[in-house]
Amino acid sequence: MVMSPFMNTLSKVSDIKKTMTALPIIQKQVNVTPLVVGDDLALRTSLTSPVFYDREMVKLIHNHIEYIDDKEEHKINYERFTAQTSNIDKLSLLWALFKATYETLGKRKFTCGAENCERGKDPFDFEVLLDDIIHDDTYTLWEEEEPFFSYRYQIDIPYENLIYSFQSKLPSISDNNRILSTMSNDVLQSNLDNLGSVYSRAQNMALLIDAIRLQSIEDKSFEAVESDNLQEILIAFNSYIPYKVSEDFLREYNKKFNQYVPKFYKEVKCPSCGKEVRNDFDLEVELN
Repeated sequence: MVMSPFMNTLSKVSDIKKTMTALPIIQKQVNVTPLVVGDDLALRTSLTSPVFYDREMVKLIHNHIEYIDDKEEHKINYERFTAQTSNIDKLSLLWALFKATYETLGKRKFTCGAENCERGKDPFDFEVLLDDIIHDDTYTLWEEEEPFFSYRYQIDIPYENLIYSFQSKLPSISDNNRILSTMSNDVLQSNLDNLGSVYSRAQNMALLIDAIRLQSIEDKSFEAVESDNLQEILIAFNSYIPYKVSEDFLREYNKKFNQYVPKFYKEVKCPSCGKEVRNDFDLEVELN
């Protein structure tokens, strides 16, 4: 199709607004184009529930990215994108999508709280540009030789005379969608209202593992059992696995994987006392 001068100019103007971002886990660079009027239905749908928000935002992101690595296809299909892109990379893509579209998070409240500050705990407003929340320490590159989507890290948690073994992982977008698909809107809303999070602890742990194995430390007559069935894993976390085991698992998991969680933040000086005040931003919350 031959483009008219009008359409050709619009296309070039859109290209100017592209934002380049790095995906630290899959270690690729992409260009992200701004949201357009045609995205209105997807945006409206995304606001009807947390499930739709996540799925529609992922579809929007996929529609607006272009890989710029010469060894990579310009565009990959949706299934491969969700299976081979981590939830952490999704945060980088969210940042780029909204940077290309809006440039700013708008005014945000900062609180100094210094003892000698005349402002005390009264907050002050400061406009936060999306460029300003990216720093040298925002992203940490994936350190393992295996790609994240095939890498598994075994965490063994002893409890009384048993060992709970978890095959842990860094979740992909597809993993996230799979857990969300097991939850009704009522459950999601209840989690948000009562826990301040989309996931309960059981659901969050199910997101972070592929399989559980249970074996005895001393009793040789105890036959080891394991499961990689998502429904069984959810039931096990909700009804059978001790809370202490979950605490120990999450502590070990965070030691291994928390380094990869992006740090989006802005530091400003208090207008009253000059103290440096830092605000950290959760983009999935900020942009919802």
